[in-house]
Amino acid sequence: MAPIIGRLLQRLSKVQLPNLPVGAEENRVFFVRAYLTSHINNRFQNALLIPLEIKKVFMDELKGEIYPLVLQFLAQQLKGCMAAEVSAFFARRYTSKRRVKASDILTEKNGFGDSQS
Repeated sequence: MAPIIGRLLQRLSKVQLPNLPVGAEENRVFFVRAYLTSHINNRFQNALLIPLEIKKVFMDELKGEIYPLVLQFLAQQLKGCMAAEVSAFFARRYTSKRRVKASDILTEKNGFGDSQS
């Protein structure tokens, strides 16, 4: 899975947020209970899980207030990372589908994505 992680890190390092530093690291330890990861791993053999920790630059944690523009911008960029560089590559390399384009992933036509796709 190293090629997938490498592609993801490369793409995530290109994410840009106005006036905010962005970084992507592998194997940075953070302490969470990871119930969802355990649940997926225990029930699905052919699932690729890449846990992401995102610094809460999209909100004021003390007040619990969301910064809608930052959150929207971050969501769009993360969607692009996951579809363009990671999911399509994974599908082409590790499934029987050899002709997968980024535009085929996370879209309305396959039940994913939002109405702005």
